[in-house]
Amino acid sequence: MKAFTAILFCVSFAYSHTIITTFDVPYGYITGLATDDNLVWAIDSITDSVYGFDGWAGTMEEFFSVVGTGSPVGLAYVDSMLYYAESGTAILHAMNTNGSYIGSWDLSGLEVQSITGLGWEHADDRNDTGLLIGDIGSHIIWKAHPIGSFTEADTLIVLPDTLNFHDISGGFYSEGGCWIACESSNPYYRMQYWTEWGFFGTAYYDFSSTCGVAQYMPYFWDHIWVSVPSELKVYLDWYGMGVEDDTNAMTDTDLQCSENPFSNCVNITLEGLSEGACIRIIDVTGRTILESPFDGSFTWNGESANGIYLSSGCYFATVIQENGEVGSIRLVLLR
Repeated sequence: MKAFTAILFCVSFAYSHTIITTFDVPYGYITGLATDDNLVWAIDSITDSVYGFDGWAGTMEEFFSVVGTGSPVGLAYVDSMLYYAESGTAILHAMNTNGSYIGSWDLSGLEVQSITGLGWEHADDRNDTGLLIGDIGSHIIWKAHPIGSFTEADTLIVLPDTLNFHDISGGFYSEGGCWIACESSNPYYRMQYWTEWGFFGTAYYDFSSTCGVAQYMPYFWDHIWVSVPSELKVYLDWYGMGVEDDTNAMTDTDLQCSENPFSNCVNITLEGLSEGACIRIIDVTGRTILESPFDGSFTWNGESANGIYLSSGCYFATVIQENGEVGSIRLVLLR
């Protein structure tokens, strides 16, 4: 099994927040969310049921009972199948979206201990896709594959032992990262984004509680569905990259770009810059694409430091000044 070292970023980010839409859930406690191209799927641990919602209309289009367990947690949609787990165990179940039962897998032999959340990594390379498993027993996010047989599980993300978390999402065009619904006394830390390199940021919104989370399929990683059990609601939120509110943080409006989205090149500028600054182009997994000295103006042509022509997607231009001030602006590259 592969193991990755989790390295915490010296810069942590928060995300600006916009509610796109919301709908009510009818009954109990949603412990997992998933999406396909048409519906938002929710699993309810009180009624032991699965619901399929039209998220925009707020109407329930599908309803059937969970099979295989009386305490379901987590939910992931993969290739017309819904995967969910048996709370407190390493047992994974699957059903078709018509409610028929497919089967189960015991993943304890792969070192999985206690599943609490599920997601699907939508990697660009279909041969490298995998089911993401949030294991509260080991505090590891596993990547189990191949889909449908699950004979291997790699360590993707190592989480702190103190982090009490629930459902997780996969990363659409953000291989190696996922959103995690967490318990926290600080409401701004109830949605956190982690990658295999460590903690990357929070959704800067004061959710009263969170339990289920899923990517919104037709969009990139920054559109997510979030279930808030205390309100019996599910929200579709958009999160844009920002910086946490501290005395050493410039605002997003200080950084400017010539066009966004862009296709060929973009110019990033900042006035009143201190000496010794640098700029980093970062992808959605937190990987630094390139780094350069920054004198207040920098033009990026959509290539990596070694000249690789990058694909369409979300990237971040992050400026770090010698005095400790940090700022970031979200860029969308369209080829």
